[in-house]
Amino acid sequence: MFPAKLKNLYRLVPGLLLLALMVMPGLAQDETDTVYTAPDESFTVTIPARWTDESTDEYGKFTLKDGNVLYLLRVDANEVQAGITAALAIVDPELDIAPVQTVDLPTPDHIWTQNVYALAEGVITAALGTVEGETTYVVYLVSPGMAEITEASPDLNTVLLSFKSSGGVDLAEVTPAVFDATLSADLEAYVTEALVDFNVPGAAVAIVQNGEVVYTNGFGMRELEGEPVDADTLFMIGSQTKSMTTLVLASLVDDEVFAWDTPVIEVLPSFALADPAITPQIRIRDLVNNSSGVARYDLPLALKNQTAQELIESLSTIPLVSPYGEKFNYSNQMFAAAGYIAALANGADYDSASLYDGYVQLMQERIFDPLGMTRSTLDFEAALADEN
Repeated sequence: MFPAKLKNLYRLVPGLLLLALMVMPGLAQDETDTVYTAPDESFTVTIPARWTDESTDEYGKFTLKDGNVLYLLRVDANEVQAGITAALAIVDPELDIAPVQTVDLPTPDHIWTQNVYALAEGVITAALGTVEGETTYVVYLVSPGMAEITEASPDLNTVLLSFKSSGGVDLAEVTPAVFDATLSADLEAYVTEALVDFNVPGAAVAIVQNGEVVYTNGFGMRELEGEPVDADTLFMIGSQTKSMTTLVLASLVDDEVFAWDTPVIEVLPSFALADPAITPQIRIRDLVNNSSGVARYDLPLALKNQTAQELIESLSTIPLVSPYGEKFNYSNQMFAAAGYIAALANGADYDSASLYDGYVQLMQERIFDPLGMTRSTLDFEAALADEN
């Protein structure tokens, strides 16, 4: 569930450009999608059907009617930033500004480094690169503005999650190593180096293997100049609570409060999406499977601290960008609605603050308490007041 109080707009707006890279094995490729093969056959990706192919003999190029342009290419470079620079010299040679944001994004098979560039006229571009040996593969999206990049993000997810290189390493049959003292030392060296590389004050790490917690440790400081991090230091974990919200739903399914296939309108008759024909098809499971077709639409969450009711009702205004049940579309609002609808089904009153309080109670009673998560809270004020 998305936090109810987001006070730092600067941190969230760049976050709009971070792709929701999650594996959804139940989502099949649309029959009308196409598979693009690079001119030298070095890689393939799936391109959603609504994009127009304008590719050249040198690189892939696809466009949308709203002005989005997507480029795909490979260059000879064994360092990702050098590769991105070389690729941009080919497809956008006039881009001569530094990125406003650089972040690493993992997919199941690759680590993509994403540079975001914000041009004065409102144009936003994102260059993503991944390195294999002496080659850098680059995906470059040019969007006229925030609305357009939000519209294109689900398709960019499809491209990155479908990316396959001719020289890729297949880990499907690899047996995970047992976490031992050697791996522990390697991990600690990596985390320590990463904190410096990314200018991060501190981190806490826990590893679960074969159902057992085999490692916990804290690294660095709570602030760049402050108290040290330990295994009990509070962190804001953001979207990791989505799995907890889903577990709450599963517990209510076990208790027969509702079923995964219960239509949401049976719990909340006023529930509505932008398309009235789709609304009655939305089941409890569709609130948390990212396949409803609801577009990612985070900016309103930053501009206004919505009540639970306002957030649910806002779903009727968010456009649907793909057919129901066919494609991955990351939606914070749908997950938030899932938590509130769970509270409603569990007895909370829709027309009062008890809807949010009911969600908090469910998390406490069904997640935090049974799992012994004594240091976890949804209370921002309590977290900020905590000494650790």
